[in-house]
Amino acid sequence: MAITVDATVGGENANSYIDVATADQIAEFRQLTFATWSALSADQKGAALISASQYFDSLRWKGVRTAELQALRWPRSGVYDQDGYMIADDVIPGDVQEALTDFAYTISQSDQFQATGLEGFSEIKVDVVSLKLDASDRDSAIPDRILDRIDYLIQGRAGGSIGSAEVLRA
Repeated sequence: MAITVDATVGGENANSYIDVATADQIAEFRQLTFATWSALSADQKGAALISASQYFDSLRWKGVRTAELQALRWPRSGVYDQDGYMIADDVIPGDVQEALTDFAYTISQSDQFQATGLEGFSEIKVDVVSLKLDASDRDSAIPDRILDRIDYLIQGRAGGSIGSAEVLRA
């Protein structure tokens, strides 16, 4: 079965912030460790982009979703770039697209993102069944090097060139 990536900005059925062709362009332009990205099949890339988008949707982004029925958390209204200019509410910022491509690549190359069914638990007892939820289990899934690129868009995250400060322009 083929993976269908729907990267319609603000779409009700969108499952990724970018499509495979856009990720390919970003990977080619950045020429970092993405040499193996081109060797992946379109389905592998699509699956990684969809997974990365799901992780990104767990972040507490600044602003509000542009439309109530959009499937993903971007596009957003009321969000400013690092220079204090309003980000248009009908786009996915370039930094989000690049960070997503980087994270999708990371997912495609790592077994750590394969679901075990035990995510979220820090302890499991078999005798008298006892499960203890580990709230910090998912917080570190996205590497800091990726979060640092988009930290100015995330609520409560300090880092980057101006941290979490927002500058309003008249």
